[in-house]
Amino acid sequence: MRIRHIALGVVATAVLACKSPTPAQTTAAGAAAGPSAPVARIGTEVITAGELDTSIRGELNEMEQRTYDLRKSALDQLINQRLVEAKARSPASRSTSSSAPSWRPRSASRPTRRRAPSTSAPRRPAR
Repeated sequence: MRIRHIALGVVATAVLACKSPTPAQTTAAGAAAGPSAPVARIGTEVITAGELDTSIRGELNEMEQRTYDLRKSALDQLINQRLVEAKARSPASRSTSSSAPSWRPRSASRPTRRRAPSTSAPRRPAR
């Protein structure tokens, strides 16, 4: 997947590098101008930003989803970190940390239940 993204970046860079920008318009400004903005010329043929985006729509959607997932994950981590820090600073957490644990260990005198071995003779199959 990473190789695919690198290859996509190389192709996009090559396509954008093929365009001869006019003095009033740079490559970045042309791409930002809209889908009808030319990004490359091959003889008399023009490749527009819209055509380029259409050809890589699936990959762009995957990248946008990955960006969303990364941001969501990072936000969840930051929220959890801040909540833990706030809990550690609160006076209530300090008073409970010095008290006895809320769980009780099992008493050593309490017997465990085990099934007694069978004392009867093994059954013979019926004939």
